[in-house]
Amino acid sequence: MFYALYSIFGKAALQHYDSLTVTVYTFLFASVAILPFSGLASEGYLFSSVSVWGFIIGLGFLSTMLPFILYTKGLQYVESSRASIIATIEPVVASLVGFLVFNETLTIWQYAGMILVLSSVILVQESKKKNKYEPHLFEEVRA
Repeated sequence: MFYALYSIFGKAALQHYDSLTVTVYTFLFASVAILPFSGLASEGYLFSSVSVWGFIIGLGFLSTMLPFILYTKGLQYVESSRASIIATIEPVVASLVGFLVFNETLTIWQYAGMILVLSSVILVQESKKKNKYEPHLFEEVRA
């Protein structure tokens, strides 16, 4: 639910704050909210390992925060409804990376899902182009 609302509230917050500010506060509040349920207190000893800190930076910043920063920055230029639909391409990219880099096998359902997601993104982009020119057509009809 909160992920779905992120596009809407993120777009509103961008009218007053920078995208980096919005993302940092989002992650701070999300971290505080999830902390009681994380079980982190019982795993605190792991933080003494340098390799764990590498994983934290890799997963926390590169794979999580950086994409959210870029997504939030993109909300400044794209409607939130279109952005959320376009963002659904993420599982397609993840599946393709798994297939190409890690030699994972994909099922027919995964291929069908990728086709449906890509089709919806293309439809959204085409409808945007179509709507861009419609006001011009109405002006010609009125004249």
